[in-house]
Amino acid sequence: MRLDEELSFAMRSRVAGERLDGAALVAAAERAHRRRRTARRGAVFAAGGLTLAAAVTGVVALSGTPTAVTPTAPPPAEVAVRPVSYVVARASDAIDRNKSKVTYVRTHTTANGETRDEEEWWDGATGDWRRHGDGVDAAITTDGTRDKFLVIDHTTRTWWAVTYPATDQQGSWSKQDVQAALQEKGKFVLVGEESLDGRATLHLRADPAKRDRTELDLWVDASTYDLVRTVSRLKPSGTPDVIVSTYDYTFVPRSAEELERFRLEPPADYRRDQSDAPQKSGVEPAK
Repeated sequence: MRLDEELSFAMRSRVAGERLDGAALVAAAERAHRRRRTARRGAVFAAGGLTLAAAVTGVVALSGTPTAVTPTAPPPAEVAVRPVSYVVARASDAIDRNKSKVTYVRTHTTANGETRDEEEWWDGATGDWRRHGDGVDAAITTDGTRDKFLVIDHTTRTWWAVTYPATDQQGSWSKQDVQAALQEKGKFVLVGEESLDGRATLHLRADPAKRDRTELDLWVDASTYDLVRTVSRLKPSGTPDVIVSTYDYTFVPRSAEELERFRLEPPADYRRDQSDAPQKSGVEPAK
């Protein structure tokens, strides 16, 4: 199962109706938060580049519905003004520029004939994470020593929470991975200038031969080079299914209002149920 899928299903049932056990959920949380830990402790980190990094490195597939994109092909001369090497370099710079902001991500995924819509928030300064979707809320926060993973299921009116040791292990969603993928010679081609919901963007496409089983497209703002959207189509091995999702990005300052989103608490009348929480070394019920 893909990393973004594991994190998504840490909050809810899988599209096919199967629930992950607690061990799988925390394993996903640990992998995701290891990547953010590096950023918190000095590495240059861009919350807005998390999904992009995963997509371009093949760690996780971000995909989207083709009809959501309304491209308009530019004249050849316009594309020639901005070669792909220039665009990817500026996109990498934009990731640096947004590293301390809160990234809001709207996701739409189609798999197994069903769809789901979710929202995510990433705090670029702390690495804290929040997700909301399909009747479940989840959050990962840290005190610098241990990470806390909280899952609230509004359908059953239950919740559970665990902590596990923080780690400095480098992960695949780091800024370095993003830059390496963007700057790799021949990795992307510049499709052209396109309009997404009235916004002028530049459309980049990864060479399918270098993407394994994933087709990847990404769009950056034509003026700021901020990441706007990633769209990919993944065909998992051993299955005829194609996973298609869209991630749309917005970068906002770390205002008090935005930071309040990361303060997730279970409602007082909900019941704590640790039966879905993992039982493994280093993982403890949160107080």
